[in-house]
Amino acid sequence: MFDNIGGKIKVLAAVVTILGCIVSFVFGIILFVEGEVGMGFLVIIMGGLLSWISSFLLYGFGELIESNQDIQKTNKDIWNE
Repeated sequence: MFDNIGGKIKVLAAVVTILGCIVSFVFGIILFVEGEVGMGFLVIIMGGLLSWISSFLLYGFGELIESNQDIQKTNKDIWNE
């Protein structure tokens, strides 16, 4: 369950981004149907953009964990020789 946690966090970041974009698109379409065209465009554009930007932190954290694990493995190999 906790093996390759860095990779799983990176996958989670991608999933959250995709879901955020889909939800923003759906809510934007709902606003279009209700007659709020300007607000619909704003929700679609800004929601997708914010979902994408917010995923940077989560993806970066996953990358940091993977890098740390690689460094630990390298150091363990060096010290055990």
